[in-house]
Amino acid sequence: MAANAEHAWQQLHQNMIAIVVSDVVLPGHSGVDLCKRIKTNPQLADTPVLLISAKAGKADRQSGLDAGAFDWLTKPFSLDTLLSCVQRAWPEFASLARAIDVVELNPIAPELAPIEENGQTLTQRLDRILDIALSQLSHSTFGVPEWAARVHLSERQLRRRVTELTGMAPVAWLREQRLLSVRALITSAACSTLAEAGARAGIENAGYLYRLYRARFGSE
Repeated sequence: MAANAEHAWQQLHQNMIAIVVSDVVLPGHSGVDLCKRIKTNPQLADTPVLLISAKAGKADRQSGLDAGAFDWLTKPFSLDTLLSCVQRAWPEFASLARAIDVVELNPIAPELAPIEENGQTLTQRLDRILDIALSQLSHSTFGVPEWAARVHLSERQLRRRVTELTGMAPVAWLREQRLLSVRALITSAACSTLAEAGARAGIENAGYLYRLYRARFGSE
């Protein structure tokens, strides 16, 4: 997420961004300006941009399309409308969303559930890169360097691949999966305290875990 166009521009260069959804009205440069900047940059020009605005005029919409936007969504719109538009702009979205759901359903499993679809298991489609990481979550020392070494990639290559698969940087994805593991251990009564669950999920610093857990799940 980015607070303004400049921040978004930085994020586009620091992370592998598959799609940009931007409001037209932003502090400083507008979403249309950001779209033009993306589309005139050779390294980013293929990134689809969806613009959202309360303006419904034909001229407004045309200005966004002329800037290179894939589509212009007029507020208010439903979540289904947004997701449908995202899927048209980014065809890989549907399978990715399904994959992320399965990872959340199996946060502490060493192997992902072998759901069959079109003759191929979801584990295979998710990629062994994520599967390997899931099997190592309980080890607190497991991080990006070891992950990259285990899958025979450079850390930069790993970052690109994981971002393509999950929409998250490797560090953020590992943290999210560990937090989901903690929640699963607590809600299943396998552990009675956050500290105990954290130790089993690879987060040994209880104070750090408490702050992360409260920020992610609130008081649940």
